[in-house]
Amino acid sequence: MKRETLSPGTQLNPHLIASDVEEDAFGASYLVASGKEGQAETRLLIREFFPASLAVRRSGHIMPASRDGVEAYEAAKTRCGEVFDRLAELRHDSLVPVLDRFFSNNTHYFVSAWPTGETLSEIVAAHGPLAVEDLRALFDILLPALTCLEQAGVVHGGLSPDTIFRREDGLPVLNVPAFPGLVDQFPVVPLSANEATNFSAPEQYQAGGPAELTSAADIYGLGALGYFLLTATPPPMAEVRLTALSAGEPDPIDWSGVESACGEDAVLLNILQASLSLPADARPSGFDEVAAMLRGEVQTETAPLFSKTDEISPVKPRFGMAAKLAIGMAAGMVAAFAMFLIVPGYLPMNLWDNARAEPLKPQQLNTPEQQAATVNNKVALADETRAKTPPEIVLPAPDEVTKQIAVPKEPEDEKPLEAETVKAEPPQVPEPPMIEVGKPFRDCENCPQVVRLPTGQFTMGAGADEPGAMASERPARMVSVNHSIAVTTHEITVGEYNAYLKATGKTADELCSVHSADRAAYWQLETGRGVTSPGFMQTNSHPAVCVSWQDARDYAAWLSKSTGQRYRLPTEAEWEYAARGGTKSAYSWGADTASTCQNANGGDVNLTRQTGLDWLVNSCSDGAAFTSPVGRYAANRFGLFDMAGNVSEWVEDCRTEDYSGVSSNAARAAGGECRFRGVRGGSWAGSADQLRAARRHFMPATVRYNTTGFRLVRDVE
Repeated sequence: MKRETLSPGTQLNPHLIASDVEEDAFGASYLVASGKEGQAETRLLIREFFPASLAVRRSGHIMPASRDGVEAYEAAKTRCGEVFDRLAELRHDSLVPVLDRFFSNNTHYFVSAWPTGETLSEIVAAHGPLAVEDLRALFDILLPALTCLEQAGVVHGGLSPDTIFRREDGLPVLNVPAFPGLVDQFPVVPLSANEATNFSAPEQYQAGGPAELTSAADIYGLGALGYFLLTATPPPMAEVRLTALSAGEPDPIDWSGVESACGEDAVLLNILQASLSLPADARPSGFDEVAAMLRGEVQTETAPLFSKTDEISPVKPRFGMAAKLAIGMAAGMVAAFAMFLIVPGYLPMNLWDNARAEPLKPQQLNTPEQQAATVNNKVALADETRAKTPPEIVLPAPDEVTKQIAVPKEPEDEKPLEAETVKAEPPQVPEPPMIEVGKPFRDCENCPQVVRLPTGQFTMGAGADEPGAMASERPARMVSVNHSIAVTTHEITVGEYNAYLKATGKTADELCSVHSADRAAYWQLETGRGVTSPGFMQTNSHPAVCVSWQDARDYAAWLSKSTGQRYRLPTEAEWEYAARGGTKSAYSWGADTASTCQNANGGDVNLTRQTGLDWLVNSCSDGAAFTSPVGRYAANRFGLFDMAGNVSEWVEDCRTEDYSGVSSNAARAAGGECRFRGVRGGSWAGSADQLRAARRHFMPATVRYNTTGFRLVRDVE
């Protein structure tokens, strides 16, 4: 599929596109020419994540190509961001650094130096094969760089003589690929027929291959590189070798030229043969082992090219994978593009001896998982100082809880959003008030209202006989809330969110999934949809929707800075504790689903009437088809409104399959699969089952839906 690439002259944060230069399965590359008039220009390469099988460009934004592919694209995009974060941390003399990375047009970009010069392929074509001592010198320099990638958990996936260049000082330099694998998280995404090369490991495109790509794929590429540099001929493609072996024929790889070139250097020969073993587990275990073998510190023997002939089963390569690739991309990506930096020059290979560099250790990675682990450790130490028996929940007196109408009225004519005045930012913060349990307060005039919750403990998760309960809501367990928190009494409103946008000068990204009249789809991603235009009428008193998990965190960070207090997303446990309001029933109002419409804004007959969709909704009227102004329904016993329905709400936690092994300390957020974040509470489109206090689901942290908003926790000293 031909992409709609960025046109020359396009301004891109703050680069100016000169031309598009290359496309592959995962994205497009652009040349950027920068520099002031009269000065030498700096040529840069910008790489755009734009997977052909998953996305299209609409109105300048990269968006999922189909409604069915939204989750796959968002997951792949999130993974791409994580890859770029890791790459930006890498530092080594033989690795071209990532100069910049940014997010724009609903996708990720990275910037590196423009690769120029002769490739190893061009050098061999001009001057013939390398001598064995020159290959050793090359390996001496490349191995520390590859070790750096390996230690960072990165699989290059694109080693070849066309992707290594020689610098003016004789140093070969390896560019970090745009879309490598992460060995701890990426499953294999088969390469297409156009992407697979003679240097690709079999597991990169083999059907029925391993569940994850590892650095063994790069070791295969290194072996194939050495084979080519000594013979001026690439080894046969792994697919050809596998096909022959599965048919009972000899491996078609010809070692005679390599053996002749190596001469008496049996160590180098054994390294190449071991590296080119078809089974990954027959290759050296890592680049440290390859380096040790090269130094003669490890005894080498010629490894079997295949483990046992009688265990070989026919293997079909996965070529023409457009449809299946979309599914694989939901979990990860494999390298499909790699280019490397060099300044042109003739190749006296002995110069490499003078250019050898000591390996640099990769910088400490600061991933979300590592951050979470650090926080959890701190919390664990703090827990040791707390009382072992949590206090009982003390509920505020009924007259201290703000009451709203029990039975909602049909909405009155509401003032259009455009006619309302939005205050730009919170004024100067006054002295902090005395914070009492159950008494609502604000940190400033334009801050959201919060109420301090009592401490205590509760049973989190679905009861044994709770109708509609899912496996992910179990096992139910006792959770302690020993820390003092205040929770916003309402979901963050449009007015409150717009104040943040105005104060910061930010513009809401108008790209949101909205309900569709297409019964086969229900949801579709649309441009021009956002906080103030989600597909239905909103006023400043309605809950803000079309915000991502990161959008919600950014708002919390701004509010924290503005007030001097710490605002944040709640953990799942904090959210459910707040939603239950001291009760043990499926809903804060009891177990009766018949009274759902009296207590919450869920999917109802109004939604069915206005959309024509026969969703699984409640057969009663709650007075609203879509969102309703916050606080229209009765508060729970903690004084919190709309904990069930109106909009579903982001929480801090990463995805976990169930509650097994999850901490019983409510202050801790779960650290599972962090591409996906928790969403609680149901929405205006939810059935009664989805409005239960125990109901949980997860979405990619980058998506925006017009059913999803958020509320915040404010820590109390």
